[in-house]
Amino acid sequence: MENSKVRNRSLMTLSLLFVSALQMGGMGLQPALADIAAAFPNVSTVWMQEMSNWPGFAMLFGCALSTLLATKISKKVLCQIGVGFVVAYALLGYLFHSSFIQLMMWQTVLGLGFGFLMPTSNGIIAENYDEAGRSWIMGIQDLFTNGGGMYLTLIGGFLAAKAWNCTYLAFLYALIPFILGCLFLPADEPAKESKEKSHLKIAPITWLFGIIIFVFINSYGVMGANISFIITERGLGSAALTGTAMAIFLVGGMAGGVIFNTFEKRLHEFVLCCGFIALVIGFLVIYFAQSLPVLFVGAFIVGTSIGFEMPGSLLYATNYNTVEASTAGCAVVHMAGQLGTVCSALFYTPVAGLIKPNDTSFRFLFAAIVCTILAVLVGIAVAIVRKKKLA
Repeated sequence: MENSKVRNRSLMTLSLLFVSALQMGGMGLQPALADIAAAFPNVSTVWMQEMSNWPGFAMLFGCALSTLLATKISKKVLCQIGVGFVVAYALLGYLFHSSFIQLMMWQTVLGLGFGFLMPTSNGIIAENYDEAGRSWIMGIQDLFTNGGGMYLTLIGGFLAAKAWNCTYLAFLYALIPFILGCLFLPADEPAKESKEKSHLKIAPITWLFGIIIFVFINSYGVMGANISFIITERGLGSAALTGTAMAIFLVGGMAGGVIFNTFEKRLHEFVLCCGFIALVIGFLVIYFAQSLPVLFVGAFIVGTSIGFEMPGSLLYATNYNTVEASTAGCAVVHMAGQLGTVCSALFYTPVAGLIKPNDTSFRFLFAAIVCTILAVLVGIAVAIVRKKKLA
């Protein structure tokens, strides 16, 4: 699909990939949480931990708002507004941080930015790339998304050593995609509004992809929520090694994104089963691991799963929808994924606890069993969808 308004396709692609590197921005403050807690001793530990998740709540509203605004404002402008919010977050957090309420306000700004930039950047991809091009770029997106998460945690940790509010400055990286976007994202027209609101009329199959990413992210969250407990309970090392495990986990996500296109060409929609299979294998490796190297292998395998599931869900949310409705379709996937993040600990920890209370290791075994069932169900659902598509 060619767009005459594209000035430089390679630089447009690079702009979109740099935008995707912002999508794990919720991790950015994690290196400074202990110092922030020390600066606000009257704030409960629960609220301190909630800081990392809060952008996800705001993102839900941002996704809904950007989708509704799609008939009034172009996707390029909406995406740039989202990236601009991230730049504003960096400056506001660095300059104004005298109260915890202020910090939560800036977390809200960050989440709204995600809600604007995520679905609209995918809408731009749907409008400017054919099906094969979408498959390639959405796979590579995961390389940049996980790479961005590693950058924010590593550079954020370095800056936090100077002063915890300096951590916010890591987000000034958003100036790169903001400038590139202004120069090289195509100047598209807003989605045409009609009585039927065609830009909101997503294909019913989109909800299936939303459900798949919801249950996937719900299971994927078991890793981050429990890996530090596994390391300390088994005496494999200090809690500081959790950072190493999470870095390897993110590298796995980068690797999954690189190989996504190859798998998608051969498996098509069945590639959505691969993410669950990777979770099963990775969780079982972690469950049986009695040494750090083996545990790190498990973390890497679990990480690769996101490289199949997220680009796959977004790819089919665009392929099964019209170009006009693709932004709304991607918004459904992103919102479903965020709800999965929120619900992960609410499901796996208490349900696994009903069988084996206070047993961290069992959560990984339980998650592996659940993901095996989900892989089969997703395979059946995909088979039905493909049969109808090819009929």
